[in-house]
Amino acid sequence: MIFDTKVSDRRIWGSPAVPPVSADPEQLLASLAEVTHAIGHKLEGCVFYTQKKNVSRLATLVTDLLTFFEGLEEEEEFLFHSQVSASLSSLLFTLQEVEYLVVECSRKETSMWMLHQLGFVVGLFRALTSDIGKVMKDLPLWILTSRPLENLGRLLALGAAELEYERDRRDKVAANDLKEILYDLNKVSYPDAGKVRRILSHLGIDCWTDCQNQILYIEQWRTQKFFIGVSAFKI
Repeated sequence: MIFDTKVSDRRIWGSPAVPPVSADPEQLLASLAEVTHAIGHKLEGCVFYTQKKNVSRLATLVTDLLTFFEGLEEEEEFLFHSQVSASLSSLLFTLQEVEYLVVECSRKETSMWMLHQLGFVVGLFRALTSDIGKVMKDLPLWILTSRPLENLGRLLALGAAELEYERDRRDKVAANDLKEILYDLNKVSYPDAGKVRRILSHLGIDCWTDCQNQILYIEQWRTQKFFIGVSAFKI
């Protein structure tokens, strides 16, 4: 992987992606294939307690991206075009952010936070996918010798830009339950036991250790004020 490794302990909320240190298009392409394959592996092999529909839509996009990158290996004229290296670098940076978002969404101890920040997380899916679409649109796809590959690139540019992410109905119900529980706790009232059970079931929380890990993650987030870009949210 051709990344600047000076940044340690990177997280999606703390600008985890690092720019590539090499502009060599063949190395960039190899790194793109590696990161995309890693994202696909996580999407297939991990359990997601929230964002299930959005994860499924992202998985389809990632599969097509990997096919596109693998097809570029034989497109030497395209790879060495003057504007391709910058575009591949941008794609690599964005896909690193996608990978860390997927990792965070799949961690069991983050599920309560993900539910509380449901709209914010959906917005991240939209923003990162939109960035992919913009870069794909800027690529000189007309140079490609393979017409199927050119068509795939154009479909990716259009599809990524228009891909619809939304709040899953079950996530919305659980998020509303969570808000009501937090409201009751702030008023020093007992929360509805049925709502508590529904949330715990929705998030796969079935022991005290799971609860403690959720609290530790939220406290870590509050203390370190993780953020992406200029966005900051309070819990």
